Amino acid sequence: MPAPCAPRVWAGAIVYLIALLGTWLLANESGRLWAVLVLVASAMLAVVLWRRQNWISTFPSDATARTRVNGSRLFYVFGVAVAMLLVLAADLRYAAAPSETFGLADILWIAGIALLLCSAFFGSHSLWGVSNAPRLPRWPTWEMALLAVLFVLALLGRVGNLRNFPDNIYPDEIMTGTVATQSYLSPTTPPSVFSTLWSGIDLPALWFWFVAVFLKLGGTSLAMLRLPAALFGAATVISLYALLRGTWGR
Repeated sequence: MPAPCAPRVWAGAIVYLIALLGTWLLANESGRLWAVLVLVASAMLAVVLWRRQNWISTFPSDATARTRVNGSRLFYVFGVAVAMLLVLAADLRYAAAPSETFGLADILWIAGIALLLCSAFFGSHSLWGVSNAPRLPRWPTWEMALLAVLFVLALLGRVGNLRNFPDNIYPDEIMTGTVATQSYLSPTTPPSVFSTLWSGIDLPALWFWFVAVFLKLGGTSLAMLRLPAALFGAATVISLYALLRGTWGR
């Protein structure tokens, strides 16, 4: 859905630079008050800038589409209800056998998540088929190529020198590597990937399993420890581009 937003694009870049300045000022302890004020000001400017943005409506208001909308809502509600039942069954299974690394409870959890996503996707997909619903511009080859280039640049910017950048090792990185190693590389009974780890903090175990896979494949190095986070960071370029494109058009 294209929108005449060229002035707001330039203003958005200025707001971003102001926010970047506030983030940079956070490094100086004596200037953190000014940093917070700058960040708050950038957030207020963003609200003023896009307060009248015409968002794409989730459900069309045309009365002729009511039957289709109701059917989509019914499909969505049914899918959500079954997904909740699957999650409840997974919780009961996990309570009965918490020591399984990846067992029936995990399969039920994944099935619930998949069903919820499918319900949301297909429930809304039929709504977009209504004739008066807003249509997003097609993805031409040049735009897909441009997005691929942006992703590659984001990836190279993150994984190019993981051993030396960031130039200091944070305590969280040490603890992440320690928890992943102790839990999945040299344990007697690995914990469930849907449990929580890191005593006193209780972070999702699935992330530490993911880190452990990289450490096992590439060796216990700082670069391999940082690689999973770098890959997920690069992947956010695609989701962010899709979000903005779906809101403002190409």
